[in-house]
Amino acid sequence: LKSLGELSDPDAALRRLGQLLTELRAPGAIYDTLHADLALCRQLTRLVANSVFLTEVLMRDPGLFDVIGARSDLEDPVPPALLRERLDELCGAYDREAGPYRFVSGEMLRIGMRDLFEYATVQQIGEELTNVAETCLRFVLKRAMETVAQRYGTAEPAFAVLGMGKLGGRELGYGSDLDLVFVYEENKDIASGISPVEYFTAVASKLLRTLKEPTRYGILYDVDARLRPDGNKGVLVVTPSRMREYYLDEAQAWERLALVKARCVAGDEEFGGRLGELVQALAFDRPLTAGELDNVEEMRQRILAQASPHDLKKGEGGIMEIEFVVRLLQLAHGQEHPEIRQGDALGALESLTQLDALEAEQARQLRDAYLFLRRIENRVRMMHGRSGSGLPEDPAERTDLAKRLN
Repeated sequence: LKSLGELSDPDAALRRLGQLLTELRAPGAIYDTLHADLALCRQLTRLVANSVFLTEVLMRDPGLFDVIGARSDLEDPVPPALLRERLDELCGAYDREAGPYRFVSGEMLRIGMRDLFEYATVQQIGEELTNVAETCLRFVLKRAMETVAQRYGTAEPAFAVLGMGKLGGRELGYGSDLDLVFVYEENKDIASGISPVEYFTAVASKLLRTLKEPTRYGILYDVDARLRPDGNKGVLVVTPSRMREYYLDEAQAWERLALVKARCVAGDEEFGGRLGELVQALAFDRPLTAGELDNVEEMRQRILAQASPHDLKKGEGGIMEIEFVVRLLQLAHGQEHPEIRQGDALGALESLTQLDALEAEQARQLRDAYLFLRRIENRVRMMHGRSGSGLPEDPAERTDLAKRLN
């Protein structure tokens, strides 16, 4: 009761805590632990106050109570190599199919606790959520390749997955979609006689189904593959030459902005490295024309006109406008200064300031605004575990959010 009394909305937290404890088969042990460990009690009540999503994760898998209790594991980030070890360990357990789902849920809970208790900055939260997604993505891709190889044989052409958007920029939030583009090496045949486009479409389709289809364990990630050349009208997998042709001759100006964040996140490393060089060249090797800048501005105005005044991302002065500033400055200077070709907005801001492309005070204002808006967005998304950037419509809910953010 003392821990609940410290919260902005103790009644809502108590209801959620009651639901959580009711789901447990043997709640007595948890009550004993909470009685003996006041710090754990504060952690649990703050968790249920801030996230219906993470509370439901605990309800589905009470074994994850260990994550809350292991405070030493909350103070520092987990390196990618250790993430892969944890995933392999879970997939070697009794229920192998549950492994990836338990991994993502457990790591999301751990990162959420680091966020709530301010062990990690907004930038670190984005990087850590990205590391979890990449670990899961590489694991699922390996399984998809093995499944397709069993049917059609192994493939000589290389295959890689480009991450776009927040994934490419290492800036994922809670509930973020994964923006993916699938690319295969051209001018190489497959021994079984199936065409490379058919083979790798099967791989990409298997990967997408595994990531986004609902199962009794939940879903892993929602995925958006529409940022590929030709979008939904085109084939699911593309070649480097098609990417080059599309971005040089057909793409809209805003698609050039999206390429700034693109990077290889899974698949063949050598091919992915070459692909990364191609993407950088397509993004930065020619400046935007006056007409293309006009097109970007028209799109910006359309988005603003359609946005809710409570939208942290698309509203006037929101996250999207800060990113437009950063990306346009990167495209203006990136050809001559490769050091500013960074996917994350904060890293790019710092590099642009060192280059004197931005005044220090302008950069500070943009950085502070970006961090402030992303921090609020993260807490909004943490509540229900899905993408969305709107402040609550209800003034009472906005007040509660403000109190939870201090």
